[in-house]
Amino acid sequence: YDNNDDDDDDDNGILQTNILLIKPPDMESLWEWYAYTKRQSDSDPSWGRVWPTALSLARLVLRSLDDTNDNGTADTSSYQSFEEPKEEMEEKEEKEWMERAVTALRTSSHVVEVGCGLGVAGLAYASSSLAATTTTNVASASSDASSTNENNNNDNKRRRRTITFLDREPYALHCVMASASTNGFATGPLLSPVDGSTGTETNNNGDGDGIPLVTVRAAIDDWTLPTTRDNDDDDNDNSPIKNICYQDLRLSTLSPDHYENSDTLLLASDILYEPSSTNSLAKKLRSLLHPTNGGYALIADPIKERTCGCRESFVESVKGLGGEVRILPMPELGGNSSSRAMQNRGMMLLESDVDIDGSLCRSMLIVVHFRGNE
Repeated sequence: YDNNDDDDDDDNGILQTNILLIKPPDMESLWEWYAYTKRQSDSDPSWGRVWPTALSLARLVLRSLDDTNDNGTADTSSYQSFEEPKEEMEEKEEKEWMERAVTALRTSSHVVEVGCGLGVAGLAYASSSLAATTTTNVASASSDASSTNENNNNDNKRRRRTITFLDREPYALHCVMASASTNGFATGPLLSPVDGSTGTETNNNGDGDGIPLVTVRAAIDDWTLPTTRDNDDDDNDNSPIKNICYQDLRLSTLSPDHYENSDTLLLASDILYEPSSTNSLAKKLRSLLHPTNGGYALIADPIKERTCGCRESFVESVKGLGGEVRILPMPELGGNSSSRAMQNRGMMLLESDVDIDGSLCRSMLIVVHFRGNE
């Protein structure tokens, strides 16, 4: 985002975060590279562009981590949509679900972007988390000495996070991790090295105790395969390509003293395109959430779905597994003070807002909730 207006309102905050993205020139060039250099004519180059849904989800992430009340809870009063007016009860339910989604975005210590492609939403989350935590720390450091106890409380509330990117295309993950490194985020493996080291890079992503505020990780993943917990075959566990589940995230190897919780939040965009795999996808999402606590998955999907009937099939699959689903209009900027500057200059239309067929793409938000095995 780039502010070119001359208004005097500087209340832009996290919405102006710049993210450097490593990506192929375009999908056509990527396909040619696959076909003529790698001799892989059946490869899918669709991961090589920033899709409108990914951009919409990234915007939601930026706003959700930026709009807060004094008590740190989610402020959804500024969210509006372009949908037709709804009945009061339906509007109340939608607001409640949006509050639940935003709260999950703000409180989960571990975020997983499924079918990440270039990882736009996850990188936006990493950038926002780091900026928000840095701002909190600066505010604490500048407080009067008489507020030492309050500063200590703020230190205890520092939110460290891991961002894990999953995709079946290894070259996409190479781009994501290159983007993470370029943007100065600490990176690490899902499994700590045998020498006992953390495996993370040294950069400006720490707060003095050696533990990064944000750690970015990645793994090749295919949700059409059996999950590790459903397959006792050792060969499956050691395979470079697997169906990653919660246990594979190795969160138990991370120090619990440095993370507020062990809950996962799932992000995804444009992953509903194959009706035959919707049941596998629903199982996949459930398997990535905390087994006891459950959790949420936030999926950005184009209003005009990629494959007719795929969304309905996915919703039925989630409900068949005992999950809850709510389809919401993707929030747009509203009218409170936190978004005033963005209102004054309007939402910028980026190239990535235009779909592959040249039309303007509008997105919706699918909120999935599984309760876990309490």
